[in-house]
Amino acid sequence: MKASTARWWIAALVLAVAALVALLGPLVFELVDETEDIGYRGEAARNPLLAAERLLTRMGMRASSSPALGPLPDVDSCLFLRDSGRFMSRDTAARLLEWCERGGHLIALFPGDLPFQESIEDDLEEGRFVMPLADALGIACVLDDTSGEIESLDLDQGPLALRLPGRFVFEDLESAADIVVGDPLRARLLSVPRGLGRVTLVADDRWATNAELGEHDHARALWQLATLEGQRERALVIFGERAAGLFSLVWEHGWPFVVSGLLALALALWRAAARFGPLLPELSTDRRDFSEHVVAAGGFLWRHRASATLLAAPREELRRRIQLTRPDWSELPASELAAHLAPLAAFDEARVRRALELHETDQAAEFVAVVRDLQELRKAL
Repeated sequence: MKASTARWWIAALVLAVAALVALLGPLVFELVDETEDIGYRGEAARNPLLAAERLLTRMGMRASSSPALGPLPDVDSCLFLRDSGRFMSRDTAARLLEWCERGGHLIALFPGDLPFQESIEDDLEEGRFVMPLADALGIACVLDDTSGEIESLDLDQGPLALRLPGRFVFEDLESAADIVVGDPLRARLLSVPRGLGRVTLVADDRWATNAELGEHDHARALWQLATLEGQRERALVIFGERAAGLFSLVWEHGWPFVVSGLLALALALWRAAARFGPLLPELSTDRRDFSEHVVAAGGFLWRHRASATLLAAPREELRRRIQLTRPDWSELPASELAAHLAPLAAFDEARVRRALELHETDQAAEFVAVVRDLQELRKAL
């Protein structure tokens, strides 16, 4: 069978199978529609308060979002801040409250979807939990025995239904709040006047998220809270929490140690600076002459009264020369050897005997004379 014919038969078989599936498929299979929640995508997945930002924008405010708190906006602004008390320092809380005193409106939302909710509840039960904003206002954070659900909020514009689940609540022991949702000792929303501005604490933020802002009266509640102190020009939404950096934590909790360490470093540098001076010239890399080493070694031995060592070297050289040239004299005693050497160098025997027998001396002139005589005797052989 030719290759072209085989290809035609294969194509015909594939078409036949496809036609059979198309005819019998509706009889065998049934199409079923299923809805699958794929969650949010893009900016909505990153920012759970994106719907709140866009609502405020459509209502006439210049709203923007940020993942972390940075420079504070103008006091003619409304600031929505998610705060679980994990990373906010007391200095930051003081800065926020000072901003409110000058006219700003802060709405702090406690995150309701924390993955470590049980850990925070344990800290609340043991009295270890700290929320700097609430502490600065004299408001305690406690747990309610029964979780809330739908609460009623009235901001002088009619009652609103607000879903505030969870056990996290506030205790207004000093009765500082003028707007309370729930009992003042088990409040799920508190609004406290602060100077020219206001601080609002909300025990759960799920009602303001993308998933629930369209339910109940959540959108109205968001707008009425934002305009509680009148129409604001701008709204800033902080949807994330950022842990403080290492240097910020060290400065906040250990600034005395940091200051003392810097002072110690400054003193150490000041003390070391006294030893600084002009740069020394670089030493020459040229080799020094070996004779300089010999002279230095001889001077060292002479200063340490080691003349015997210095005299032994030329005397041994003389003995070695005698062994080579007059081997029959090498075993003679010094007196007989002096008698043989004196005629060769034209010295008297006493001079030669002194050169052979002097052990040590501390007289420089005598030492030089003996070394010179030993050299002359060696040359005479």
